[in-house]
Amino acid sequence: MIGIAMATMLEAEPFITGLGLKEVDRSPFHVFTSGHTVLVVTGMGKINAALGVAHLATRHGVSTVCNIGAAGALSPDAGIGEIFQVREVVEPDRLHVATGEIMRSTPSIVDGIPEAVLATMDRPIRETSERRAMSRLAGLVDMEGAGICQASRRYGLPCHLVKFVSDTSPGCDIAWNIGLLRDTVFAFCRDTFLWKLGWSGPTRPGA
Repeated sequence: MIGIAMATMLEAEPFITGLGLKEVDRSPFHVFTSGHTVLVVTGMGKINAALGVAHLATRHGVSTVCNIGAAGALSPDAGIGEIFQVREVVEPDRLHVATGEIMRSTPSIVDGIPEAVLATMDRPIRETSERRAMSRLAGLVDMEGAGICQASRRYGLPCHLVKFVSDTSPGCDIAWNIGLLRDTVFAFCRDTFLWKLGWSGPTRPGA
């Protein structure tokens, strides 16, 4: 069973419709499922993301966790709409108690999809100067990835993070961009990414 964790309904709607998922729960999370796929809408932030993974693990018995969602670009090399899998997650706002080093997590990856380092923060990054400083650590930034990784590790589950660039500067209309990009992201995940995980879904187009 593949578990998909997404922060918002705005991001999740094409997946729910396109995969033919049916709502099975509304509390404590909105959960949708069909066949070998279950999707949870976690809400934004590290804690919500971690709790959503715990729900997938304990209530739905998933074998793999996939976090799919929007991220901001910290590097000029990443443009609006580009899709990356995350090879490492760093937490600039969370230091290891013993060493004082930035906390790091390592998700699983698959072949053939561009990779990036992701910074996860508890708050939005609104200042250009702060983005520039953080770009020394990562190419992308979000508010959920680290929570997904840490909760998955606690439950002994492999996790994959796929992020699409929804903003490149503090002035971007993130919700508008997500609305424009989400169908393309869904098509990529359905036709490429999920199949690389051995997903058993609808017949792959062109197969």
